[in-house]
Amino acid sequence: ADAGSPGRGLPRTACGEDSSGVGVEHSDPLALAGINTHRGRTMAMAHRPQDHGLAGGPSMMTTTTGGSSSKGGKSKLLSRFGKGKLNNPFEEEEKRAMLNMSAGMNVILEMHNAAELSSLCGVLCLPTDGNNREKRHAVLQYVAHQVKKTHNPEKAYSDLLHLVWEGILYEYLRTSGFPLRSANNDPRVFTLQMWRKQAQEQRAIAFKPMYVPRIVVTRHMDEGMDNDLKALMEGIEQKELFVKHSEAKIKKDHDYRNIVLYLAAVTDMHTYEKDSRDYLVGEVESLRSRLAHQQDSLEITMQQLDELEERHQKMASGWCAKMAAQDASEDTFFGMLADTTSDHNALGVVISEFLEARGGREANGLDGTEDISLLVPKLLARYDLDEQAMQEEVTKAHGLVAQTTGQLATQGEVLAFESKRADEAERKLAEMTAKYEALQAGTTRELAQRDTEIAMLHSISAEHMLENTIDRQRREMVRPVLEHMLDAPSHPGEDQMAASLLEGLGIMDRDGVLQHCESIAMHKEELVQRTSQAMQLASAAGFSGGGGGGGKGSPAKKGGGSPKKTKGKKKK
Repeated sequence: ADAGSPGRGLPRTACGEDSSGVGVEHSDPLALAGINTHRGRTMAMAHRPQDHGLAGGPSMMTTTTGGSSSKGGKSKLLSRFGKGKLNNPFEEEEKRAMLNMSAGMNVILEMHNAAELSSLCGVLCLPTDGNNREKRHAVLQYVAHQVKKTHNPEKAYSDLLHLVWEGILYEYLRTSGFPLRSANNDPRVFTLQMWRKQAQEQRAIAFKPMYVPRIVVTRHMDEGMDNDLKALMEGIEQKELFVKHSEAKIKKDHDYRNIVLYLAAVTDMHTYEKDSRDYLVGEVESLRSRLAHQQDSLEITMQQLDELEERHQKMASGWCAKMAAQDASEDTFFGMLADTTSDHNALGVVISEFLEARGGREANGLDGTEDISLLVPKLLARYDLDEQAMQEEVTKAHGLVAQTTGQLATQGEVLAFESKRADEAERKLAEMTAKYEALQAGTTRELAQRDTEIAMLHSISAEHMLENTIDRQRREMVRPVLEHMLDAPSHPGEDQMAASLLEGLGIMDRDGVLQHCESIAMHKEELVQRTSQAMQLASAAGFSGGGGGGGKGSPAKKGGGSPKKTKGKKKK
């Protein structure tokens, strides 16, 4: 479509070459399917595949005999039974196999598009005009004609499957419930085996595809906020609430410790906001770098596509030159044929003129429509008559008879030479015609192969782009959750699991994960040190401004208790 249509796989043409250009020899498509042909007997063996989803069981062997069993004719034992008592245990199986082959080939032809059907009809020397329905009908009629001609339906369908593109067969097997998961098996052979296997099963249930719903969310809808952004916003909101609470306590209690707590809360909030801004800036830079990478990849793909189009144009011009040379050779062959025909006609005119001169048209039985095959016997008959007349007049004119005999001998040599020349010309014409037909068939196969190669390349590029996009989206979806698990683990071991997933999925390498963990540990340590320093400063401020023994308690350790309670405890 190859491809060619996207999503299709490597094409295989009728000449046995795949898209890479490497020739694959197929001596006989029946031999690939495990079919051995003998004189008067066809044996089809469907081997048991081990890795393609077919049901187990012993290998199936069906033997169909076409022709008499031996020189003795019918068996004496079978002749004792009537026609109603005869029973062929494989007859029903053969009928089911024929129905499966016909239905499966109809489905495969319906999966072809217009270009593929035209290519298939061209290889089969069928007319390529008309719609897809007419082309499918013509192909099915061709298969039915081959079945009637060879009396071997499996060989006819095998020959047709050998000309079908492999990508369609892979898709047909997948929709039938027998997907191929190995490239070591030929899909054509596997299709014949599947049809035979289904015919062997008495109660074969048709495959029904199961459809899984897929929900696609439009881009303009509100998809909500990610967890990491929600965590940042909630953290800032909590810091602001704590600052507002400290400010309210300052206005209410007029205590210096509340001022210290307010300053520490403001510093903590600013630090948290700075870290949040750094995180968001890093995310934006990462997204920009990925976008630039995707744009570069798209440019490289477009350049490769331009190169492939240029190669296609070169191949098309080369094939046009070859076709022009073939047309010139054809004109030369037809010219030689015309020369040979003109020589035959000229020889016939010479013989006719000779016979008219030697007795006239009526005496020789000429009506003007004879060809050289009729003129030569009449010429020989005329020669006999003239010879008899000369024998009667031998005594009268011996010299005239000798002269006439010499002339007839010369004419006989000329006729023999021209006959030999005509035979040689006919042999050369037959050889040239065979060469031309072989060249025409080879050109048709090469053109079909190039079309399928181009289709395959388009489908491969589309599949690669789709796989890259899906991989990128999946990583983007799971990375925020893993980073949140690494930053703030909810239970022990969750940060190690998040680090392993980040490294295993390829989002970060080991060095990146270690650096990220170190930055988190440094940030937590810095936060602890700043908190401890702030508490020490607050404690120091309490020692310097308190009166008596009431100011020596630590506000950080006591949970912000009142000076009266501290003093009472010290006295006790």
